[in-house]
Amino acid sequence: MYNYNNNYLWSYIFFNYLSKLGVKYAVVSPGSRNTPINCALEDISNIEKTVILDERQAGYFALGLAKSTNSPVLISTTSGTAVANLYPAIIEAYKSRIPLIICSADRSYEELFTESNQTINQNNLFANHINWFYQFPLPDLSSVGINTLKQIAENTLLQCFYKRKGPVHLNLPFRKPLEPSSYNIFFDSNLLNELLNILKLEESVNKDNFKNIMKKVQTNTGLKGKDLFMPVRVALTGKTHGPELPLIVDVFGKEECIRRILSVKNN
Repeated sequence: MYNYNNNYLWSYIFFNYLSKLGVKYAVVSPGSRNTPINCALEDISNIEKTVILDERQAGYFALGLAKSTNSPVLISTTSGTAVANLYPAIIEAYKSRIPLIICSADRSYEELFTESNQTINQNNLFANHINWFYQFPLPDLSSVGINTLKQIAENTLLQCFYKRKGPVHLNLPFRKPLEPSSYNIFFDSNLLNELLNILKLEESVNKDNFKNIMKKVQTNTGLKGKDLFMPVRVALTGKTHGPELPLIVDVFGKEECIRRILSVKNN
């Protein structure tokens, strides 16, 4: 079995999109809830990371880095009062038109307003001093979810750098488990190997072979309808109608597309 964590994959896809759009720097303040963000950033070599424990200091460091490089700088912070510690630097960035991408991790919706430790209302927390705010949904690795991530990444750069330079705030909720090694997505290795072998063939997948593979995908993943047939058909046949192939291949390439997305089963 190939095992993954949905919070990590969701974060990796999004931040990899930002990297492809030109984000080169990230300042990370480690915490528990932003573990998926930090681990994803660690695995994206095109983004240079600086780790600063204190969020207030991290905000000002990112502010100076963005100003000196004339480049958007991403800040990763955990949930609760940690997010609020960025506010002085955010005000400065807004007034000085300096591009910052604030990425605050948050608890899942059912944990909000329950008096849980380090839980506050982070929804548009910096409303008066940012260019744009986006409240992420919980991780959704469907084709629609991946398409949404690409749109969010593009709009993030538009709002913080190209339209009017300044800070934007992205709030990302995660349910436990948070660590990449805490698996909640599973891949059948036999199915994976068969799919990878098909992708290496030069000839098109024939009708009988395609139906057989589709049955195995359905049996091993539990996916049905468009969630199953559209992305797998596009990936296996190489036809580019529909949005799934360019979106997923942009992130992982064909083999990783199969490995990480198409034969997924969420428990």
